[in-house]
Amino acid sequence: MINKHYAENIVEGLEDSLEKSDIDNLYYLMELADRAFRKEIPEISECLEETIGYSGTIFRNAQIMVDLININLENQEVLSYEIKEFEIDDSVFNELITKSFELYKDSKIELATQQLWDAFERIKTYDKQLEKKESADNLVILMSKGNADYKTILDAEFGSLTSIGNRFRIRHHETFITDIICKEHYDYLFHRCLALLRLATKAVRENKY
Repeated sequence: MINKHYAENIVEGLEDSLEKSDIDNLYYLMELADRAFRKEIPEISECLEETIGYSGTIFRNAQIMVDLININLENQEVLSYEIKEFEIDDSVFNELITKSFELYKDSKIELATQQLWDAFERIKTYDKQLEKKESADNLVILMSKGNADYKTILDAEFGSLTSIGNRFRIRHHETFITDIICKEHYDYLFHRCLALLRLATKAVRENKY
C-alpha cells in the first residue's frame, strides 16, 4: 500500500504544475512519484521513461500519473469496522484503537499493527481488581458466553496472539526477535487481532466493565 498523505501531496503538486504548465516542477514531481510508487504502481515508471524519451509527452504522462495514483488510492483497502464498535470505558485503550485505525488508513501498516497489539495487551487487564492472567481468563469466559467449545477456541487464540506478539517484531525489537517480511503478513496479523478485539470489546460493553 502507498502512503496516502504523501501520495495526495504528489497528486496536488502534479495537478498544480499541470495547471501552470510548469515543466521543470513536473519533471521533478514525476521523478519523486516514480521513486516512491514504482513498486506498487509500475506503470508510473513507463510514464517517466516515455517522458524522458519524448519530452513533448510530459503533460499527458503527468496526467496519467495523477490518474494512476488516484485509482490506487481509491482501491486501497479500507477498514470495514468503525471505531465506535471498539470503544469501552478505558480512554487509553480507545486512544490505541483510534491511532491504529488512523495509521492503517494512512498505509502505515507496521505501526498500525503495533498499536493494535498494545491495545490487545491493554484489554487483558480490563478488570483492574485482578491480575492480568485472571482478568484475561475472565474476559475469555465472557466472550465465549458459556460455550465450552468456543472458550477452547478463544483460549487458543489469546495464547497464539500473545505468542506472536512476543516472538515477532511487533512490540519487541531485540536481535533475537523474528522479522515480519512483508506488508501482507502485517495485514493478516492486523485483521486477525482486530477480529478478536471486536469480540472482546463487545463482551466488555455488554457486561459493563
